[in-house]
This record gives sequence, structure tokens and C-alpha cells, in this order.
Amino acid sequence: MKKTDTDKLREDFFGEEPAAAPDLRESLLLAGIAELEAHGLSGFSLRRVAAACGVSCAAPYKHFKDKDALIAAILAYIHEKWALLERHICTAFPKGGAARLIELCLADIRFWIGNPHFRSVHMMERDAHAEGWARLGPEAERELASLCDATGADPLRTAYTLRSLVYGAILMLEDGTLKNTPESFRMLRAAFTETVLRVTGAV
Repeated sequence: MKKTDTDKLREDFFGEEPAAAPDLRESLLLAGIAELEAHGLSGFSLRRVAAACGVSCAAPYKHFKDKDALIAAILAYIHEKWALLERHICTAFPKGGAARLIELCLADIRFWIGNPHFRSVHMMERDAHAEGWARLGPEAERELASLCDATGADPLRTAYTLRSLVYGAILMLEDGTLKNTPESFRMLRAAFTETVLRVTGAV
């Protein structure tokens, strides 16, 4: 069976052939992510998004009020994928604390390296809201705040230290300074463990 543009989009994002055809709304979201990556917020075109999905220019309006509504839905889609991964980590580490925080930081790195299209859009959002550009995932930020409350650690210092490690690791993995291998992630886990021990005394 010949692949559609939607199939190709889905493979580009998820690295595999779809088990079932996605609905049009999800296809529009994926095409919208590709559109944002290629043209940015100012050059975003609903017409091109529709064309990428092989539908009429009017079709997106059945799912989204306007361009801004589609962009907002794209951001919500990415955030939900990110939150889902964090929820899995929280389930695996039900007691919380330093061990959960370390795994959440590592999960953040894996998520953005594994989803470079998502990260491009995420960074556009952060550029538009500079006050939060380098935050961790919501569960990681909550765990960090809780750990600082419990240990008396400086929350600002701890936050900037861990955020620097996370975003620094992402950049090094992207440019090849670090290889995306289990050995590299073992090294990163050791670095996060040492850092959390040093700044909070919690491990």
C-alpha cells in the first residue's frame, strides 16, 4: 500500500510505520509541528499544514478555531507527551525524593533528544516566554522544590545547577560531544547523583 504524506509525517516523528491511521486532528498537529520547525511562529501557514495532510484549506477549521488555536494545541500535545513520560517515572519511584528527581532529569534529556522536532517547537515557546526558558519538566520542578524544602537546600541554586546539567547534556548529545549510549547515561546518572548529594545532602 502506498504511503500517504500523513504516514510519512508520522514515521518522521516516531520512527516507525503507524499501526493504525491517525485521525485528522493528530495529523494536523504533527504537520503543524513540522511547519513550525520549518517556518517559525511568524511564518506559520494553515494552508501548508492542510496541504501536508492532503486535505482542503477549510479542513483544519473543523478541529481548530484559527492558527493560534492550532499552535496552542500543538504546545499542549508536546507537553502531554512530556508529562506522560514523567508520570511513568513517578510511578516507578513512588517514594519520591532524590532518586526520583535524578531519574526525572535523565528522562527530560531522553525525551528532548528522542524528539528533536518537539524540542524545536519547545524552544520557540521558551523564546517567547524568556522567564521560563530553561525549566525542567513539571514533575521534576515539583520534586526539586519538595526536596529543597525537606533538606533546606537553596532552591534557586539547586534549580539552576540541575537545569544547567540537563540542558548542557542535551547540547552535548546533539553535537556529538557525548554519544547517545548507555555508558553516557550511566555517566550522566553518576553526575546527577553527585550533584544532588553536594547541593542538598539528600542522597
